[in-house]
Formats: sequence, structure tokens, C-alpha cells
Amino acid sequence: MSSSHRRTHDQHYKTLLRHFLRELLEMTHPALVPHLRFDQCRFLDKETYTDLIGGSGYRMDLVCEIATRDGQVRLLVIQIEIEERTRKPLKISLGQRLANYFMTLSLRHQKPVLPILVTFAPSAGGLTTDVFEASVLGESVFTLRYRRLGVRGMEAARFLRGNNPLAFALAIRMKRGKLSKAELQLACERKIVHADLNESQQLLLLDSVKNYADLTPAQKREYDEKLEQKKNREVKEKTMTWLEREYRKGEKKGEKKGEKKGEKKGLLISIGEIWSNRFGPMPDEVSQNLQAVPESGLLQQVISILLRARSEAEARTQITTLCTTS
Repeated sequence: MSSSHRRTHDQHYKTLLRHFLRELLEMTHPALVPHLRFDQCRFLDKETYTDLIGGSGYRMDLVCEIATRDGQVRLLVIQIEIEERTRKPLKISLGQRLANYFMTLSLRHQKPVLPILVTFAPSAGGLTTDVFEASVLGESVFTLRYRRLGVRGMEAARFLRGNNPLAFALAIRMKRGKLSKAELQLACERKIVHADLNESQQLLLLDSVKNYADLTPAQKREYDEKLEQKKNREVKEKTMTWLEREYRKGEKKGEKKGEKKGEKKGLLISIGEIWSNRFGPMPDEVSQNLQAVPESGLLQQVISILLRARSEAEARTQITTLCTTS
């Protein structure tokens, strides 16, 4: 995986897990959830240090503080590490790295720390409790137990029978059993559109499913055919309604700003919002290319590219090609 793909993947799941932290903990620590005050959750700066003066830095994916209901432990720091693949042997093992993070957070915040590893590595199966033990001259001096959520080792069918919205999105990367990839994507999307969620939550989850379905052209044709079935009507309507609304909303914004070409300005605003929702801040190079596009029709093609691209790198490549050859 390239560094740009890695950053895109990390950013996507950081956003997803920030919005669905409770649902993540319902998967990893269900007994703990009733004791936490999610209304008092605060995400911290992801960079911390090995000492209070300077030292070498560690960058952790998500660190948040949550108050507990009993008041005995006022704040709890939850650490989440996202792993996409099985890494090559490192000088420092994954367990050692998590232990380093654990000790760094404990020393800095002087609060209980709960490490969680979310992994999409093929070799990581299901939900397990892993143990890291540090020994000196054969004597055990430190032991760390942490929960590991191995998404790709889980059965999608099990979670699609449940009521956890985060699991509906993660299921696209689980074992699909007898379902085809197109059938699994639609099954995930149906659960999401029927879940008790607000619109932004639904769109975030639907985007995650589309981003990681990774359908081949033949599978995409199967998906499009099955999308016309009666049971998938709401999935189709949700996608089409969102696209139309984003376009109209951007167009109106452009008109309000007094632009002579309100349609083009509106499209640019819509593109910026869709890019931001999917990938984070838009790179200057992409923004400059889009500003130079003379026709609104090409910008409509850009929206289609953004909705279908599997990664930021793919979107950038296709948009650059469209802008430079038109």
C-alpha cells in the first residue's frame, strides 16, 4: 500500500470511528458501554510525546477522553490503532508499539488507558484479546492486554442481522459467505438506509460501503441490475436524492454569491463538499485544475468521478486526466 493510499484509508476510518465510537465499543467492549458518558467524549490531539520536555514523537490514530457514570474513574483514554495489512517484520513489534503508546498516554494524562486495535489485515481473525509481555532476563516485568478487532476475519451475515450501524459499514470488508460482492454491498446499504440515523450519519456509512466495495466492472453491472429491484428502491433513491440535493445546494450558494455563472460556482462548491466528506481537505493542485475547467458539463463528470472513486489517488488521477485532456 502506497503512503498516499495509507493516509486516505486512515483518514476515512478516523472520521468514521469518531462519529461511531459508541458503536465501536459495542462491538469490542459491550459490557463497558453502559458505564461511559459519550456526551462527555473529547478527542485529543493525536500527537503525544515520550516525555514532557520533548523526546521522540508517537502519532496515534485516535485518542479520546470519556467520563464514566460512577465517578470513580473520572476520565478514560481510549486508544485506537488502525492497521490495514499484515506488516513486514519490524524492529519494534506491534505489541511493543501499543505498549509504548499505552505507557506514553498513561504518563502524560495520569488516567486509565484502554487500548483497542482495529485491523483490516487478512491474517487477523475476528475479535480477540492479545497479550504483550515484556521480560528482562527471563522475568516478566510488564504485561499489556488489549482488544483486537480483526474485521476481515468476521462473518458479515452475523452483523447484518444485528442493529449496529457501524457494523453495517464494516461488513463490506468481512467474510461474505454465499453472497456475491454486489449482493453484500446492497445488503449493507439496505441496513444503513433503514437504520435510525440522521442524514449525515447515513451518508458517511454509505460512502464507506461504496469506497470499499471494490467491485469489478462485471460486479458493478450486477450491482446496477439488482439496484433496480423493489427491495433496493430506497438505496437507489437515497443515492440519487443526495446527488441531486448536493448539486442544487451548491448551485444556490453560487447564485447567492452573485456569480454570473452560478451553475459553475455551484458545481465547484458541491465538488468541494463531496471531496471533503470523502477524503478531507482538497489539495491545491486539484482545486486549481477544477477552477480552470471552462464547462459545467465537465464538472458534472467530476462529481460522478468523486462518487465512484475507490480512493483519493484514483479520484485525483481521473480528475487530472479529465481536466488536462478537455
